[in-house]
Amino acid sequence: MTPQSNDDQHDQQAAKAAAKAAAAARLAEAKAKRDKAKQEADRAFWRAVNAEITSKVLLQKEACEAIGYEREYVRRQIKEHVQSD
Repeated sequence: MTPQSNDDQHDQQAAKAAAKAAAAARLAEAKAKRDKAKQEADRAFWRAVNAEITSKVLLQKEACEAIGYEREYVRRQIKEHVQSD
């Protein structure tokens, strides 16, 4: 087995570094897509909760019981996700 030259070793290290950087960039992009999808899902959910409460079909207390959250939490989430639009 012949020893690798310094240039070959440097090229291999550079290729590994480039591959790691590309993988990190792909993961960062995937995380950004995931965060955006979660944010959109939250917005849609809280809009639906707000619609039920404002339609007066359910009282806020009843809506909270149906989804298992405290009234103050629901109020804050509606304020953040619905009323901030």
